[in-house]
Amino acid sequence: MSPFALSNIVLPVFPSALGRLLVILQNQQSDIKELCEAIRCDTVLAARVLKLANSASIGLPNRVSSITNAVVLLGRKRIASLVLGLAAVNSVSSPQKPLACELGRYWHHALVCASLCEAIARTIRRSVPIDPDDAFTAGLLHDAGKLALCCSHCAYVQQVVTRAEAEKTTFYAAEDQVITHDKMGELLVTGWQFPLELTRAIGTHHAPSGVLSSLVHVADCMTHGLGFGVFAKECMPNVSDAALACLGLSVERLKVIGAQVLAAQGRIDALMDAVM
Repeated sequence: MSPFALSNIVLPVFPSALGRLLVILQNQQSDIKELCEAIRCDTVLAARVLKLANSASIGLPNRVSSITNAVVLLGRKRIASLVLGLAAVNSVSSPQKPLACELGRYWHHALVCASLCEAIARTIRRSVPIDPDDAFTAGLLHDAGKLALCCSHCAYVQQVVTRAEAEKTTFYAAEDQVITHDKMGELLVTGWQFPLELTRAIGTHHAPSGVLSSLVHVADCMTHGLGFGVFAKECMPNVSDAALACLGLSVERLKVIGAQVLAAQGRIDALMDAVM
């Protein structure tokens, strides 16, 4: 079933326009004027930033009509998450190619996972040093490799889905272990020169090691358990006891966090509206 030879995998290039914007976002010395001008240069991104700033998740009484006000409201890290997420999707997907998954389902899975990551991080940050915004970004991008496979190896992904359903196992377990989707994601974002901790979390979210990786792993399992898989009949991965111990959370507490995230479905819907 293997279509892979690691030596000849060609990875998508990070979009140059978004790459320049990401450099500005990562430079803490850059000012808000420089950031706003860069966003205005990409009309699609500018529209999505405004949509997100005016979303139900923000709940402001008056509409935000300027990029400057939107940037101040959302903050650099949330905009960076949006840029990275859009870049990942735009880089690996193509309207000319068939996609082995529904893009809407992919985004829903990614956004629920990101929201759970953020909520868990806020719960544990007094005892575990982790930034909720960084956690959100890691959750948003954790399955970038799966999306890349869905575009570049459509027939292979369909075979994996069929095998996983027949054997009642996870997509990850049914994959060719030469290059699983988490490792594909790690290769992808390594080539894009993403931060090392984020890269590791993407590449190890099915075999977690460290706080961010453990958090993404647990949130991903919860997302599947809540019924938000990338594919319609995906099995929920088993939750790592070591990951739970790393986070210091009980299953009962995670159920409460999951219920809280689902109760704020309007926020996830608003995020979906901003990215789709």
